[in-house]
Amino acid sequence: MVSDSLRQRKFLAMLLSLFAGIALFLAGLGIFGVAAYFVVSRKAEIGLRVALGARPQQLGGWVAAQVTRSAALGCVIGIIGSMALLRMIRSLLYVVSPTDPLVLGGTCALLILIALLAAWLPARRAASIDPIDALREG
Repeated sequence: MVSDSLRQRKFLAMLLSLFAGIALFLAGLGIFGVAAYFVVSRKAEIGLRVALGARPQQLGGWVAAQVTRSAALGCVIGIIGSMALLRMIRSLLYVVSPTDPLVLGGTCALLILIALLAAWLPARRAASIDPIDALREG
């Protein structure tokens, strides 16, 4: 009887979890696209940095820092948005408060980790840019 009474809540929780996972995947894909575009659009600048003596680790760190900064800004905007929708969100949650700092902090930390993973390939691409080709194209 208890199981039957909780069936609808379990279904909604599973559905919300599925949508959250899809949203997290799409966010990572979007961050990857932005990071790749950032590297391509700044190819001449990256080539110049390499020509002036920047090491590949510095370039990778620079790209990762730019992506992480954008992800952190997105987290701040997301937290502000969740606070604006607090009344609606509260009705969907069970046992957890919509202002729980552990959940909000964990979500932001997970998003920033995904942003770093998504920036890894474009950062490697930036570190391997040939300065002569980059300056010739730019």
